[in-house]
This record gives sequence, C-alpha cells and structure tokens, in this order.
Amino acid sequence: MNKRIVVILGMGRSGTSFLANWLHKCGVDMGENLKPADDIMNTEGFYEDMDMNVLLQGIRKKSVSLLDKFLVNCVKWTFDYNTIRTLGSILQNKDKKKVWGWKEPATTYLWNELWVPILVENNLFSEVLVIGAIRDFEKCVESSMRAAFLTKRTFFKKTHFIVFKNRFANRYLKEWIICNLQIIDFIENNKQNNNWLLLDTKYLLDSSAKIHAHLVNEHGLKIQYIDPNRIYNNTIMDRKSNIEYKLDKELMAQAHEIFEKLISLRDNQF
Repeated sequence: MNKRIVVILGMGRSGTSFLANWLHKCGVDMGENLKPADDIMNTEGFYEDMDMNVLLQGIRKKSVSLLDKFLVNCVKWTFDYNTIRTLGSILQNKDKKKVWGWKEPATTYLWNELWVPILVENNLFSEVLVIGAIRDFEKCVESSMRAAFLTKRTFFKKTHFIVFKNRFANRYLKEWIICNLQIIDFIENNKQNNNWLLLDTKYLLDSSAKIHAHLVNEHGLKIQYIDPNRIYNNTIMDRKSNIEYKLDKELMAQAHEIFEKLISLRDNQF
C-alpha cells in the first residue's frame, strides 16, 4: 500500500493526544496548524488539526440547545449535506502525503454513520488505519470531570457544575459508552480488512517496539521508531478530580462489559 491515513478514535481523556503526539514524532503527519496546548486540558499539546477541529466543534455547537446545556444532556449530533461535502473536501486536500492522519475526539461519536461513508465516497477508505485509544471508563470520567470543572470560569458555571455534578459524570460515562461502541462496531465489521489497532497508554509504553514493528510490517507505515517513554508525562493523565459524584449502576455494568470486550480485542489482535 502506497498511502496510509491514520485515524485516532477514542473519547477525550483516553490518551488520544499522547498517542497522536507519539505517532506525529514517528512520522505520521497529524497536520501543520495544530491546536495549541493549554494549562488545564493538556500542557503537551493536542495534535488536532485546527481545520478539522473548528468544523467539528462548530457542528457540536449547533447540535446543542440551551436546554441540553442546562440539563447536561448528551449531544444529539446533526449534520447536513454541506457538512459532508466540506469534510470530504478537507480530507481530499490533506490526502497529499504518504502517511498522514487526524485526531479529533468528536470524530468518534459519528465514525460509522458519518465518516466511513465520507471516506468511501471520496475513495479514501482503503487507505485508512483506525487506531482506537482505550482507557478504563472510571479513570476517563474522573479526568473529564476534573478538566470540565477547571474550565468553568464564572461563578454561575461553577455552581451549575457542582449542582449537576452527577449528571455531568453520567453524561461523560454515556459518551464513553457511545465512543467505544463505535470502535467495537467498526472492528466487528472490518475484522478481515487489516485496518484497525487497539492501544491504551500502558500497553503502548510497555510494548512500543512491538507496536511500531506491527505498524511498519503489517500496515505499511513508513515511520521511524521513537520511544514513547521519552515523551510521556504521567502528571497529565493521572491527575485527580477531587470531585465526588455517583455513577449510574446500569451504565457502569454496560461500560464494564464494553471494556472487557475492548481488552479482549486488544490482547488478541496480533
């Protein structure tokens, strides 16, 4: 295969930025105009292409009503033909290098319904390698709660967050379920296509040479080897939220089942 498009899927706070950072340093072009780092969410950088980021966050903003914001409801993503055409144009414009990719957590929510058809329509699907970044749902929710609270700049927003903290936590858990079901569904539909890989941060740190060799030999990526331990900052991933909240038991049971499935797929992928 002459070209590869590496798409990182995974809910935010799942280690997607660290994975994108590593791949970018290995030689996967994640974009030239990247979203800058910040002191709250990620001091090491997000490695998100701003063209993609601005468009997807714009779609998200249009999809959320004031009532949804107040009640902390999950986003009901909506898109139209112009959105599909614009996303297709962005992908075609970026498809000029041998190995390139993108990472934008919003991609994951609509991967199978929106992105796969766009890639097929633009004759790019055969070039795609999906790398799913997975993380335990409780740690992911805790990290999301910490980041969300620290971004609330006004008294009203901070008060709203504390009053509805359980709704926020369970919304993040629902989003974790949605994102990881998207990844599982894609894998189940593409088991014979050799176009997916599942990684978590510890697995990458412990088995980076094996993973790099697999990317090169099995997926045709012409990239160099960089030890991810040299760029990993554990203070980013492991920070505590110090916010107490209660997760729905039924959602937790569903998330446990999904995570066990992901681990099984990860452990049996080579």
